[in-house]
Parts: sequence; structure tokens; C-alpha cells
Amino acid sequence: MFARILKLVEQSTIKLSIVTGTLLLFTYFAFRLWYINNNPYLIVFSILLFIAELHTFIHLLGMFYSLWPRKYSDFSKNSIDPSVQVNAFICVCGEPTEIVEPTIKGALAAADYYQKTVNPEFKPRIIVLNDGYVAKKDNWYEIQQLCQKYNVSHIARTVPGGFKAGNINNALRETQDTDPDKTVDIIFDSDMSAKPECFVELLKPYADHNVDFVQSPQRYKNESSWVAQSSAAHQKFFFDYVCPAKAHDNALFLCGTNFSIKRSALNDVGGMDEEFITEDYATSIKLHSIGKKGVFVPQVLAIGCAPANLKEYFNQQTRWAKGSFDTSFKYLKHLVFGPMTP
Repeated sequence: MFARILKLVEQSTIKLSIVTGTLLLFTYFAFRLWYINNNPYLIVFSILLFIAELHTFIHLLGMFYSLWPRKYSDFSKNSIDPSVQVNAFICVCGEPTEIVEPTIKGALAAADYYQKTVNPEFKPRIIVLNDGYVAKKDNWYEIQQLCQKYNVSHIARTVPGGFKAGNINNALRETQDTDPDKTVDIIFDSDMSAKPECFVELLKPYADHNVDFVQSPQRYKNESSWVAQSSAAHQKFFFDYVCPAKAHDNALFLCGTNFSIKRSALNDVGGMDEEFITEDYATSIKLHSIGKKGVFVPQVLAIGCAPANLKEYFNQQTRWAKGSFDTSFKYLKHLVFGPMTP
């Protein structure tokens, strides 16, 4: 009883804070709109500054919306269809074996836990997608040897193209199944080591046959430097608050790793989008355009590596930003006037 009262007080406090913040935000917006400097020599710069502030204003409204307390779906008690075939794809492109090895070991542990928990008809397949060969990485053969050491499947394509999406699509062709609606592919980046319960939790939401893909959070294990800690902080906010809110409105998009997706959903959009480096976001637009549904599970199911220094951080953020901007620009007309609801 006390816990329920405490929860009610907490939610009421959050709601009051958001309403107050929103009122203050609109007050400031009206103030800035009224006091735009109309000096002939400054008006252009004043308007540009106002537009920049308007961008922040819109983002703050979005943040308030994401923080608003709501009842989220709980998939923790769902059962799993034992006839589903699970493929775990580990995407590699030149990363050293000391990065990839824990990822393979984590996937094997998750597969073992899945078998003991679900008793499936088909053993989960662990498949390393080694793009090191087409990327001309010197260590590509070491990854193949690592796969032999742990007795996991290894696919190294010989025809380049399509970034990471091309690597995944090649694997989809190599692992064709007779029943795509009962085949679930799980995607991991090379550094994302799965926890034992990972496969089980990523499969539970499919008890609802309307669910087509499932995204889980990203967390980092190397938070020793201030750069890594800062990177982890905004990842936590995005996955703890933004993603659940987006999923609540069926507006969630894939985030590159730690997600599962029905093979039938990928087939319906022609596989992962190979045009942009942010294949996850571009593919998500296509999925939502044909009415596919994505859900978010809040459990941390895999741990990876944060950027260790500013160069790595800005390379990562620039890649994500440019890819997302290019994708949004390409699909802008489709996003605004297409079949999706606001």
C-alpha cells in the first residue's frame, strides 16, 4: 500500500513538473517571438537565432512528452513458440578478436539458456557475418579461425556494397527458411555481448502475432573515461525514456544492434536498406510504411563498448547524424505525405 502511494506521489510530481516546464517554455517562446530584433542590419541574424532556438523548443516538447508517465506493455510473462527458428547474426568488419570473442561467447551462453528455458524444436544458430574480407582487413582470417574455435557458423561475403546492411542481406540469402513468419533474426554489433536471458526476452513479445520487431537497450561496459561516461549518459536517457515512449505510439525505430526481427517483416521490405549507413533507421521507415509494429523491452540484454576518446565519439556521432539526415531528406516527402499517421 505504501509503495503504491509513493508511486502515485512520484508520478504526480513528474506530471506537475512537466506541465510547469511546458508553460514556462511557451512563455519564453512568446517572449522571444515578441522581441525579435527588427533592426535592418540585424534582422536576418535575429531570425536565424530564433529558428535555432525554435529547434531546441521543439526538442524540449518532445522530451517532456517522452517523460510523461504512462502505462507500458509488459512482455515478461509471455510464452515463446518453440517452433520458431532463431538466428543470431554477429556483424564484424575488422574488429580485433579480443572484441569479437566475448560477443561469440555471450551469444553461445544466450543460446544455451534459451534451449534450457524454451526447449525449442530448432537449436538457435550463431552466425558471424565477417565483412573483413570485402573491406580488405588484414585480420579477417583470424575471425574465421575464432569461429572454428567456438564451432559457430561463419559467413564472409565476396561481393562488397551496402555497408552493414549488405552484410546482413547476404546472410539472409545464405540462411533462407521455409517459414519466414516463424524465423526470427537477432542482430548484434561485434562488441555487444549478450546476457544469458537475451534470446528469451527478445522472443517473448512475439506471443503477440502483430509484433514484427523488438528493440532492447544499449549499455557500455567500459565507462572509465569521461568521454565514455558522457556517451553512456545520453544513451541511457534515449533508451530509458525516449524509446519506450516511441514504442507506446508505435513509432519505435531499430537501433542497429540488440534487436530481433521476423524474417517475414524483412522480406516484406526487401531486406535491410543498403542505401544509407544508418540502415536501421531507413529500414524502420519502410517497416512502418507498410504497417509493421515494433515494441521495446526495457531490460538490458547486451553490453558493448563506448567510444574511448573524443575522436571515436565524434566519428560515431557524425556517422549517425549524417546517415539519419540523409535518410530523412530522402524520405521526407514519404514521411510527411505517406501512409503513416502523425
